[in-house]
Parts: sequence; C-alpha cells; structure tokens
Amino acid sequence: MMKLKQSLKNSIKLALLLSLLSLCLSCQNTKSTSGPAQDPQHLFLKSFNNTLKLKTPLYANAKMANTTLWVYVATDEEILTLDRKQSQGKEDEKKETIFLQLKGDYSGNFQFYYDIFRLKDLPPTSFKEEAASKGINEGYTNLTHDILQKAFVSLMDLVYSTDAKNLKFFVVSIADIKKGIEIKTIINRSDLEKLMVNIITSEQFYGTRTIYKEKGDETITGDKTGKHLDYKEIVLENFIVELTAQKARQEFAKLKDEEKTNQKIQGIILKNIYEFTKIYEFDNFYAVEMTDIASNNKESMSKYELTEKFKDSGL
Repeated sequence: MMKLKQSLKNSIKLALLLSLLSLCLSCQNTKSTSGPAQDPQHLFLKSFNNTLKLKTPLYANAKMANTTLWVYVATDEEILTLDRKQSQGKEDEKKETIFLQLKGDYSGNFQFYYDIFRLKDLPPTSFKEEAASKGINEGYTNLTHDILQKAFVSLMDLVYSTDAKNLKFFVVSIADIKKGIEIKTIINRSDLEKLMVNIITSEQFYGTRTIYKEKGDETITGDKTGKHLDYKEIVLENFIVELTAQKARQEFAKLKDEEKTNQKIQGIILKNIYEFTKIYEFDNFYAVEMTDIASNNKESMSKYELTEKFKDSGL
C-alpha cells in the first residue's frame, strides 16, 4: 500500500490526477453527431459504458438535478488504500498537533466558521478525520484512477453536445459498496471547457478548481444505484464557498505550528474568497464573515474592503 503523509496528501492526489490529462484532452475535438435529442445522463452513460474496458464489475448510474449532472459508479472493490501507521511510542508520548476545522456557508454574505485546537488525537467529524485520528493514511487505488479517467473522458465528450448545453456542474461519485466508502468530485463545466482549450492549466483545474470529498457511511454499503445520495443542484456561490474552505485547509496544513493563528487563517480565507469571486465573476455579496467557534468572536470585511485589500496583490 502507498503511504501518504497527511500534509502531502493533496499534492500527491493532484499529481496522480494530472496523469489523466493526456487521455482526457484527446476528446476535445470530438463532437456529438446530430440526431434526436437525448438526456445528458443517457449520453454520458452511453459514452462511459462504451469506453469501459475493466474486468471489475461496475454499477454506473446518472441523474440530473436541474443544471447539475450526478454520476454514480459503484464497485465491490477497494477505491482507497488504507494504511495504518506504526505506533511511535506510548500513547501519552504522542506529540500534540494543531488541527483546523473549517466550514462555510452563503446566505447573501459569505460566512465561515473555524476552530483551531491542539490535540493528540483528531476528533472524528468526517471519514477522513476519523481515519487520520486512528493513524490511517489513504490514497486512491488504480481502479479509482481508471474510473475517474473514463468519467472525465465522457464528460469532456458530453460538453460538446447541444443536448447538454444547460449543464453547469458535474458530480462524480465513486463508491466502495462493500466497505461503505465514497469519493466525490465536483467539477465546474466552464472550468472543464477552459481546460480543454488550454485557457487554464491542468494544475489550476485539478489543484484549485475541483472539489474533492471522501466519506464513510453505512448507507453506502450495498447501494448499487446511488439511492443514498442527495441529488441537489450545485450552485456557483456554494461551489465558491467549498473551494475556498478546501484551499484554506490545504494552505493552513502547510504552515509552521507557530504560524497557525486566528489571524493567519482569517487572512487565508479572505485571500481565497477574493480570488475565487474574481475568477468566477461572482459579485452578489456584501461581506465576508468569519467566526471563531471556540470564542464565538466574529470578524467581518465588506466587499469594498476586500477589494481594496487585495486589488494590487496580483490575484
């Protein structure tokens, strides 16, 4: 099994996903033929199943949620390699680690809630954190990379179809229905199109403009059709919130312990929300609010102040 240190996990994941690019970009000149209108989910499944050459049985399904196409691929095989670290000493000799919990929301303004704390064990609030708290590192298996590769090929083919012109987001969910583990990838259609014509780089697309989530839940076990999923439409403002939180967590993890302060995480949040609202030309907000969960202290910066702070930063 591949051993992944938690602090390097995102960069390794990026490097692995970049290996998909050469095959995906080969689709950019392929356009769908004319004919009767077809539902985007049927077009995707036709392309996906036609390119699938795997020996492992897969259960593929797709469903529309207004302007979002959800893709679900279930398998009985492992989609994550789970590797337990060897104990480095007695439990009471474990080094304390600084952790960050960060969540966001949008309700006219952008709102972020964070908690910075020192613990010897990470409280399990998600599958990823639960695995980390037990000394387990995870990485994508070869099967996961194969499924993602073929899904991205089919999505790139789909964006050329006039039958899919109203799609704005794609969600690709891969599930290990034996162990109850799920990997979810959320993609912005406009970013995918820009990648295909080299307006943005693969590093930008895979590294900062794609959302990655991992989850473990008993409702995933045995689910061949994706009935456990909450098929909601992905909207731009919530996509920006999740991208900002994801990138902020990545940047926080790379800091030295003495740099992991409230002021630092607030600065990281503000920098990233400014960057993503500029990238996606999203202007429908008045302020960014940040709340320290431990103290309930709230800091706020107006959209005007945010622009003034970063307008000369080159972001």
